Amino acid sequence: MDTSPAEPVRQPSWILRGTFLLGGGLWFLYSIAPQLVGLLQGEPMRWVYIWAWLPMWLFVGLAWGINKQLKAAQTPAHPPESPPAP
Repeated sequence: MDTSPAEPVRQPSWILRGTFLLGGGLWFLYSIAPQLVGLLQGEPMRWVYIWAWLPMWLFVGLAWGINKQLKAAQTPAHPPESPPAP
């Protein structure tokens, strides 16, 4: 019986993680959260402000993800074994 997996295990895509998790998280933290605090204090919601910052934060997350993906591709999957000590 063959116990090897049918497909190789996929590595996580740092580009997708960076774009949606980091970029989306920063967008929420710096664009949406202050608007919600202002809304609770009686200020009107500024939708243009929220949507105007979305592409910038997604681009920041994309750039971080590409950088992380490139660094992951340069490092070896298994570090070379060190020679035994004499």
